[in-house]
Amino acid sequence: MALLDQQAQLVSKPPRIMTAALVLPLSMVDADIPADAPIHAKETKAVERRGIELVFATERALGRQPQEQAFNNPGYDILSIPTQGGPSIRIEVKARIEGAEDFYVTHNEVVTGKNAVPHYRLALVTVSKAGPDHDQVRYVADPFTGIDFGDLYATGVRASWAKTWWAGTAPF
Repeated sequence: MALLDQQAQLVSKPPRIMTAALVLPLSMVDADIPADAPIHAKETKAVERRGIELVFATERALGRQPQEQAFNNPGYDILSIPTQGGPSIRIEVKARIEGAEDFYVTHNEVVTGKNAVPHYRLALVTVSKAGPDHDQVRYVADPFTGIDFGDLYATGVRASWAKTWWAGTAPF
């Protein structure tokens, strides 16, 4: 009964606002963004789609049958099956607008890449502002050799686009 009496005397206080944020659509502030501001993809899905489509075309040209994986598939975007037999290749596609400085690779993508070597490719696609005909792709074999998370709480790693691009080669 004493506990019930104490609970009956509880008084709720009005909430205190500790912080606030104003979220606006990009279209409302687009004109206020300086021309020299870092470039970020406004149409992320369109950029990713162009990357996937270029890698599909590249894989077909190499004589393989690419199969897109489910969006929530951890570790890779495309499973490419050789038409002449042999092991399938897992491909993680990272597409960025030209001029991008970095990209992010998740923990699952790194683990999948390490476990699937030598049948894994990191496909980097530079998406051109001039249109899809000017997009470029490079493949990186064994891209995660030097990455060691060392801690179970790591969720991924941010990597330099330029350094990784130059570590890549023509698709193989």
